[in-house]
Amino acid sequence: MLRITSSFFVLALFYLAGCGNNETEKMNLTEKPFPFPIVLDTIKVGGFYRHVNDANPRYLSSGHYYFNYIGKYKQRIYASFISFKGLEGLKKIEEPNAYGKMLLAVQKYYLPYGEERNYKRIEKSDLEIRINPSVKISGFYPVMLTNKDSDTCFIGSLNQLPLILEAKDKQGKWKPIQSRYAVGCGTGVGHVFLPPNYIAVTLVPIFKGKYQTQLRLKCGKNHSEPFNGSINYSQFESKKHY
Repeated sequence: MLRITSSFFVLALFYLAGCGNNETEKMNLTEKPFPFPIVLDTIKVGGFYRHVNDANPRYLSSGHYYFNYIGKYKQRIYASFISFKGLEGLKKIEEPNAYGKMLLAVQKYYLPYGEERNYKRIEKSDLEIRINPSVKISGFYPVMLTNKDSDTCFIGSLNQLPLILEAKDKQGKWKPIQSRYAVGCGTGVGHVFLPPNYIAVTLVPIFKGKYQTQLRLKCGKNHSEPFNGSINYSQFESKKHY
C-alpha cells in the first residue's frame, strides 16, 4: 500500500509540474508580440494609395496612411478601405452590401465630432509599429500597429493615421522625409480609437531614389524598427515656393 501511495505521489508531482510549465508557456505566449499577419490585397488598395503618394517625390511629401483594417488580431487580413464618412447614411440602408456591412462593423471604433472620451492621444501611448518589408502590396509594405498600452488611445482623425516616415541622412541622423497630414480646421471630423491589444493595419510607400539608407515609421515617441530603402536625398527638404 505504501508503494502504491508513493508512486501516486511521484506521478502527482510530475502532473503538477507539467501544468505549471504549460501555464508558464501560456503566460509567455501572451507577452510575446503578435506574429505579423498575412495581409492580402484583393481590391487593389495599393492602387488607390498611388493617387495620393508619389513613388518618386523630389521634396518633403505629405504622409497619407489610411486604415486598411482595425479590430482584433487575425492571422489573415484582407486589406480594405475604411472610410468613416457617411456612416449615418449607411445606417438607413436596409440591406447594405458586404463593404457597407464592414464599415458598419468598424464604426464602434469611431467617435463622432462633439463626443468626448478621456482616451490617451496616440503620441503619448505605448504603440507598437511593425513593418513587413518582405511583402510588397502594389509598391507598399504592410504595417501593423498594436496598442500595447493598458488604456484605449485615439489612433487617428477621420480616415488618417498620424504617421510619418523618417530616414537617416549622410550624417547618420534621423530626419523626416514626410510631413504629417493635417486635417483642416472646422471640418467637424471625428476620431478613431483603438482598445488595448487591438491592431490597425495600413501601408507605407516604397520610395525610389539613388540614395540608399535606413528608414523607420514614427508616431510621437513610438517608431518602428529600421528597414532598408532608397530615396531622393532632396526628400529631406521642403519645396520652395517663389
